[in-house]
Amino acid sequence: PPESAPATLIKLLEAIEKKGLDFAALYRTQGPIGVAELRQILECDPASVDFEQLDLPALSDVLKRYLQDLPNPIIPAVVYSEILSTAQEPQNAEDCAQLLRKCMRAPGVPPQIGRA
Repeated sequence: PPESAPATLIKLLEAIEKKGLDFAALYRTQGPIGVAELRQILECDPASVDFEQLDLPALSDVLKRYLQDLPNPIIPAVVYSEILSTAQEPQNAEDCAQLLRKCMRAPGVPPQIGRA
């Protein structure tokens, strides 16, 4: 939820949403060479970064690396395959959301993730 997400992550996601979620290769393209430097700036002084000045591949690359560097995966391993299977089944959005919520209430899912 936004109230528990780091402000930098929220700004990064908002910038990606503004620049175009319909970009076909959004998370398949590599950002520019300067992504490592950008990550370092984000860790030290996130307020100094103007996300509006960055292109979409750089933003998506920073987001991918941020998520990969988390100490624990966002989707707990105990429900990963069930969530993946549920998301691939053709169904309406409401049914899919209900099944995904059920997955997140499974034993082994940390309370701060599954009970939100």
